[in-house]
Amino acid sequence: MKQEPHKLSLPVIIPIAILIILFIAFCFWGFVFFSIRWWLALEVIMIFTFIFSFKIFTSLPDRGWCISRFFGLVLIVYVSWLCSSMHLPPFVHNVHSWTYSKRLSASLHIVPFSQLLLLFVLLICGGVSAYIISTQKQLRQELLAFLKEKKRYILAAEALFFFGFILFVNIRSYCPDITFDISRHAAEKFDNFEVLNSIYRTKYFPPEDAWLSGFPINYYYFGHLLWASLGKLSGYSSPYAFNLGLATIFALSLLMGFSLGYNLSRRIEIGLLAGFGVAVFGNIHSVLNFFDGVSAGVKLDYIFNASFLWQPSRVIKGTITEFPAFTALLGDLHAHHSGLLTILLGLSASLNLLLGVKRNEPSLKRKSWFWRHLLPWAVLLGWLSGVAYAINAWDTITLSLLFALCLLYITREANPDSFWRWALYAGGAILVMLILNRLFIRSFSDQFRPPLPMDIRPHLLPWKWEIRKFPLALLHTENRTHFVWYFVHFGLFLIPIYIWLCFRVMHYLQGKKEWIFSLIGLFALLIIFSTNYFHRMLPGFLFFVLLVVTYLFFKEPGTNREQRWLMVVLGIASFISIFVEFVYFDDRYSGELERYNTLFKFYNHIWPMYAVVAGWCWWQLFRQAKKSRLTVLVAVAVGIVIALSMIYPVGATIERTERFLHRRGPPERRPTRTLDGIAYLETAKFGISAQSTSQFEKQGSQRRMVQFKNDYRVILWARKNIKGRPVVLEASGGPYTPYSRFATNIGLPTVLGWGHHVAQWRGGIVYTDKLGELLNIGRREQAIRLIYTVSDLRSVMPLLRKYNVRYVFVGALERKDFPDASLRKFEKFKKAYSFQDSVLYEVPY
Repeated sequence: MKQEPHKLSLPVIIPIAILIILFIAFCFWGFVFFSIRWWLALEVIMIFTFIFSFKIFTSLPDRGWCISRFFGLVLIVYVSWLCSSMHLPPFVHNVHSWTYSKRLSASLHIVPFSQLLLLFVLLICGGVSAYIISTQKQLRQELLAFLKEKKRYILAAEALFFFGFILFVNIRSYCPDITFDISRHAAEKFDNFEVLNSIYRTKYFPPEDAWLSGFPINYYYFGHLLWASLGKLSGYSSPYAFNLGLATIFALSLLMGFSLGYNLSRRIEIGLLAGFGVAVFGNIHSVLNFFDGVSAGVKLDYIFNASFLWQPSRVIKGTITEFPAFTALLGDLHAHHSGLLTILLGLSASLNLLLGVKRNEPSLKRKSWFWRHLLPWAVLLGWLSGVAYAINAWDTITLSLLFALCLLYITREANPDSFWRWALYAGGAILVMLILNRLFIRSFSDQFRPPLPMDIRPHLLPWKWEIRKFPLALLHTENRTHFVWYFVHFGLFLIPIYIWLCFRVMHYLQGKKEWIFSLIGLFALLIIFSTNYFHRMLPGFLFFVLLVVTYLFFKEPGTNREQRWLMVVLGIASFISIFVEFVYFDDRYSGELERYNTLFKFYNHIWPMYAVVAGWCWWQLFRQAKKSRLTVLVAVAVGIVIALSMIYPVGATIERTERFLHRRGPPERRPTRTLDGIAYLETAKFGISAQSTSQFEKQGSQRRMVQFKNDYRVILWARKNIKGRPVVLEASGGPYTPYSRFATNIGLPTVLGWGHHVAQWRGGIVYTDKLGELLNIGRREQAIRLIYTVSDLRSVMPLLRKYNVRYVFVGALERKDFPDASLRKFEKFKKAYSFQDSVLYEVPY
């Protein structure tokens, strides 16, 4: 095992000192002790499961220490989810209707999802870990030697994780609202909270959709399940788990990026640079905004405004260019946000795979190598890519490509003299991985139907493919990305990467002038061709980079395994960037928004790849500068890049926390800091135009201010007292409005939530009767209107029975939208609970 340097250099001391100072400040000024149970639960998971990472990631210098928290959490939750997904008779899925089997209600469930189950699985993992350590003497000695040798690294990693977690917990305490108000940075918080609460209330999977009663969630919910499980383990309710989950994603992405940087360079400062690049740094757009404001003489308080927070995430017209720092500060517990951790875990697994291969080793030529080494890794990678599909389905595409390339490489390295053995081993490993990808998450994939136009049918005799609908479509020319936009988003990473690539090419082509001129000519030809033919120079530029990386990967002598991995990652990032310039996944978006989701999701994969590679490239440039006495110049360049990259997180944090407003103004007007994501309902006011949200009041463009303090009291009572998943009826309305606030904040299913989002998750076909009348959201909207507007109670009882409604809620929105005379009919029902004019009625059957 390679020794790390014993002396801390200045680039290490300065960031560590800054972290210590900030940590001390937040310890005396925040929610350290309130969130300590959540942090302790993560520590226990890491302790109980680290031995698995230690045995699996044997080629990583840190033996998987920094990824063991997330790896262990996924393992425990996966086993618990698997136990709660089994039924006797099994769950029956109808791909045309998403409906449960009629026998499901009478089926025998294996194990309910609960805190007890999670604790049991955790203890089983701990017992297995203890057994392995106690029975394997050599492993025990390796573990003790590792802990002794890497103690400084371990302390640095633990301090970094704790600092990142407490830092973001305190940031969330200024902006904890899980709100519907788009002007308050609502984005997708409401639908994320609906999924989280549905999982909190479920006992058996799949969980029921709180926005479409009677049907399971048709969304990748496994990321939400991770944070719900951690909340159950540590004893936090869902409004707190939402914010603590966001803090955990930030801290883990910081830590796992740090791990990748360290494992590539064996240097802590490079790890810090990579970790901050993944989780903290912003893009060039925020730098331009900042200097535009400064040059115009605008005060910093006015530069750091809402547009400063949002505009860097909309660099490319017609789509989203989010990056981890923006997503974290925005505060959406979205699938792609949890998927960032899956991408980082996949990058670490692939790095371990490449670092562990030894070229042409005699033992690798034996047939047992496939069964003892390659096949177990194919199984593990199949499981990781399968879990990625359940967390964020887009991630499995990138990870499967990464894993397949790594498997191809290591089998070729192990069998350089036999093409057929290489092809057989690599093909078998990749096939096993792809098959297990879905097999490991069969309970999820059986009920999840992607909302894409896909109908591909294989026929065995004669063998042919019948393609009726295909999810990919060609991108229109005017919607392609300009090179400047691409550079504005990724430029702070591309600068060191392309400088390093130039140095590698120049070193390899030293003394080969004809090759240099050929390379320049090829670059010019590709740029001219792509500009004229594709009307953008970006495809040609990226294709040139991909060719250079591929050529260096195969031809450059003396390339170590770290550089091989970096070239694989750079090649995948370049390929994906080219891919989204030509095709997109054909979802409900069209026109200039046609690739809205495609670029958004894949650029989220590219960001951590570029961030890790850029950190390593800075280190390589620094090493080269030492030889030519340009160390100071490179150090200054790194300092400038870090300073520019930190403009966004500093400014956006100031804006997102409203300039830490609790310290400004008189005490009675200071907002209360909390981690309770629904406490804002007690004071929330929302202006609603009756014309745009209701057909029953005609007030033109007038907006009425609606308060929810009475509704909030009923919601709190229902969260505490209503057990199970009874259906509740409430008014339905458009997205980014307070409609569906009862079902969302409790997790009880309602007849219809935000219809727009229901259609996004299931496809536009839900507006028709093709999948059955019960799934038609238009009919559900009509039924809700009839139930609330018809004055005769007997005439609406069949509709209440049809949708199995157990409770009817009459609150602020219902009294705004519907006549009082029609609402009085519910007074014949028993009042389950009421607070002033907000009433929850219980429907008798």
